Parts: sequence; structure tokens; C-alpha cells
Amino acid sequence: MTHKHTQGPWKNEGYGIYAQEKYLATVYSPITDGLLPTEQEARANARLIAAGPDLLAALQSLTLEVSFLIHGKGDNEQNTANELRNSIALLKTLEK
Repeated sequence: MTHKHTQGPWKNEGYGIYAQEKYLATVYSPITDGLLPTEQEARANARLIAAGPDLLAALQSLTLEVSFLIHGKGDNEQNTANELRNSIALLKTLEK
């Protein structure tokens, strides 16, 4: 599959989002007028954005496994359960 976005993995450093050494975005502004995210929200936003490629890969993998399961083409339900566990673990890392 061809991707239109910058290939991962992405990482966040403070408020910045990077792919390898390529700068992608910043999600913080020092203005504290209540219209912009708080520092805590901005850091959480940066983590969520940086996880984008991993979240996409997990969703694609899980979707494929569930599709196989629904159509009776999967090896077994264990593969789907493993993909679901991997997706849940990824989501839990973002809940910090």
C-alpha cells in the first residue's frame, strides 16, 4: 500500500513531532488565554499525533484479521485475539 503521509515511525520530543530526523509539527503555543491547549494537553496531543503511523498499522492489521474471521478465511481466532491485544496495548500507551 502506498502512503501519502510521511512514513513512520514518528516520535515526539516535547511538543515537536519528528519522523527520523525530519521535523513534522509542533503542537504547543506559549499563549495561555484558554483558547489553546494546556501544557499537559499539548504533550498528550503530541504523543497521539506521533502514534499516528502505529495506530494506522494496528487498525489495518486488526481490520484484516476481523475480515478474515468474519468471512471464515482466517487461520484461527487466536490471530485476531493477538491483534486486538496489540491494539489495546498501543492505546494504553497513549492514555498516560
